[in-house]
Amino acid sequence: MSDRPGRASDQFNLRFPDGMRDRLKEAARESGRSLNAEIIFRLDASFIPPKEIKAQLDELTRIISRTQERMSVLEAAQAARDSRQTQRGLKPRPDSTSE
Repeated sequence: MSDRPGRASDQFNLRFPDGMRDRLKEAARESGRSLNAEIIFRLDASFIPPKEIKAQLDELTRIISRTQERMSVLEAAQAARDSRQTQRGLKPRPDSTSE
């Protein structure tokens, strides 16, 4: 199948349940695709093998975990800096994450 179906491509009439066409049109608008391209994109995505999806989810989970670890380190550094400033009689920076 080509990436961009044209007018000469196979056509198939489809009945949508109430509200589905509107939801698809909104999703297409948000993604910058035509309604047809959105439907094709979603159908094509449904054929991704579960193993590939799991591998992608595992990688995203690792990225999120590393990001959370880095955020914890940054928050601890900010809290330590705020504490030192408070001990010196200075006000912590307004963008501080301390509460």
